Amino acid sequence: MSELAGRAAFVTGAGSGIGRASSLGLARRGAYVWVTDVDEAGAEGTAELIAREGGRAAAVRLDVSDEAQWTAALARADDRDEALTVLVSCAGRSMIADTATMPLDDFRSLLAVNVEGTFLGMKHAIPRIAGSGGGAVVTISSLAGLKGIPGMAAYCATKGAIRMMTKAVALECAELRNGVRVNSVHPASSTRPRGASTIPRRSDAPATARREPGSSTPTWSPRPRCRSASPAPRRRSRIPSASSPRTPPATSPVPRSPSTAG
Repeated sequence: MSELAGRAAFVTGAGSGIGRASSLGLARRGAYVWVTDVDEAGAEGTAELIAREGGRAAAVRLDVSDEAQWTAALARADDRDEALTVLVSCAGRSMIADTATMPLDDFRSLLAVNVEGTFLGMKHAIPRIAGSGGGAVVTISSLAGLKGIPGMAAYCATKGAIRMMTKAVALECAELRNGVRVNSVHPASSTRPRGASTIPRRSDAPATARREPGSSTPTWSPRPRCRSASPAPRRRSRIPSASSPRTPPATSPVPRSPSTAG
């Protein structure tokens, strides 16, 4: 298939997982793929896989939370003949931590990558896609952006933010009629080739974030699972149904007062 021949796609978080699969799929359809990841070796590995299949790609190290790196990476894309028509924002982080014990710096790091990284991609790529005649932007939210998960309040917050931000940007593009479609997808947990799940399963790793003295890296300590309480007995409704017979209330005869002769 070559429906994307002569066009370029820009994929973040492309060193593994959904980003790698998206890059391979776009290359198979003829796109020149900009394979970006903060893990430069992972990005190069994806580009090599594309080359083995006869596709074309370039690996670029990109920290999506750094606006200057976005500017530099997209400037490289501007120098090629293939017009940028696709952005896939896959870069993201996940973390298990109780809200009451999670360090603020960890929360901010999730926001920086998941939310700010997605925002910066749309900010800088959408004008280029519109200038090339239109195209598509796909952001990666999560099922965690649709429902809450205990122990992952921060992650759910970032994925919910991506979902609503995507909706708002889609409406902005519709008002501008710039030909750019903007959509989010909400996958469940996926396993990267290295064996690390994108959403740690609580049954596998119920944990609480903590920091060792002198360390900037959070470690995880086991946390007991909550046992579900036995359901409370259901109360019988006092409202009779239409099919239940009605029993007339018991009445007692009212005694007559004796008449008096006058």
